[in-house]
Amino acid sequence: MTLFTGMTILGGLSTDITELTIFRGLLGFALGADTATGFAYVFEYLEKKQRLFWSNLWQIQWYIMYEVTIALIVVPFFFTVHSLTSPLLWRIIMIVGGVLALAILLLRSRIPESVLWLAYQGKLASAKRILKQTYGIDLPDVPDVDLQLRAPARGLKSAFSIFRASKWRELVYSFNGNFEQGFIFYTFGFYVPYILLALKLAGPLASIAASAFLYAGGVIGGYLTAWLTPRIGTKSQYVIGAIGEGISVGLIALTYIYHLPLIYFVVFSFLFYFFHVIGPASQGMTSINAFFGAKERGTAAGWGYFWVKLAAFIGLLIGILGITYSPVDLTLGLAVYGILTGILGLIIGYDTRTYKVADVEELEEKTVK
Repeated sequence: MTLFTGMTILGGLSTDITELTIFRGLLGFALGADTATGFAYVFEYLEKKQRLFWSNLWQIQWYIMYEVTIALIVVPFFFTVHSLTSPLLWRIIMIVGGVLALAILLLRSRIPESVLWLAYQGKLASAKRILKQTYGIDLPDVPDVDLQLRAPARGLKSAFSIFRASKWRELVYSFNGNFEQGFIFYTFGFYVPYILLALKLAGPLASIAASAFLYAGGVIGGYLTAWLTPRIGTKSQYVIGAIGEGISVGLIALTYIYHLPLIYFVVFSFLFYFFHVIGPASQGMTSINAFFGAKERGTAAGWGYFWVKLAAFIGLLIGILGITYSPVDLTLGLAVYGILTGILGLIIGYDTRTYKVADVEELEEKTVK
């Protein structure tokens, strides 16, 4: 978070494209590390019944961020400068983001270490102390000792420890969801404001208003996915979201083919963001964290976000080419991919509400004995 804060502010103050590229690259590294750690921490810090709810609620903050940025920065800037292409706009957004990140960093410094991680290592006294401070739970039968029963894994081999035959379904299910959500968003969803302007579907002010409406679909989906998790599970949402996402993009392709009025593009795009958040965008990272215990959860979360950002990089390149040369073929291809992702999830996926990781099963077996 320290690196993220520094690089965001420096990026906003950069004097040329080389500096911006360096600062933005380091910022991306920090963001990826922090996101993966944040997901893992939700599972480590919260008790079992809360983990899935709060992990799935995580997506809502992205879309609230979009709405706040539009309301507090983009709209006032447009009415002041009467332009959305001024380089001053992105500088303001980055510097303000850096200031907010600094505030989060100060709050982050007060968060304790994961109780599960400490207990897994053998630091029982430290784990007991945090449980007492956080939840008011006292464990008098647990010895007040800090041991080093398990050293943290280090080295290249440990980074690939999650890739084993016994976990192939979990890995394919989660990582395909991670890749799909990154690819389809950065191939299409990321470019929606640009599409509105480039295809002359709307002017600058109308594009701002349309974007705010579209991102509201993500806000609604972000809350609804958390609410639905204890009721219908994560696999059902993965499947419904991916297929709904694919159908929405397919309907958007029809707006190009038949030159439908702007309202159709806006409504179908709203549905895209809604289903995107309910589906793999939430369930991919939630699932990969649920499929591994304290020993490997951080590594699994890192790999999960790796696939998101690899897909984002590829998607940005394909998105530029697709929008430039053939928006219809691009959106039809994405529609097929979204639907296939949902079908694959239906066949091999797991509902994380009932999934048990190895270290929990081992603990329950010892308790029974």
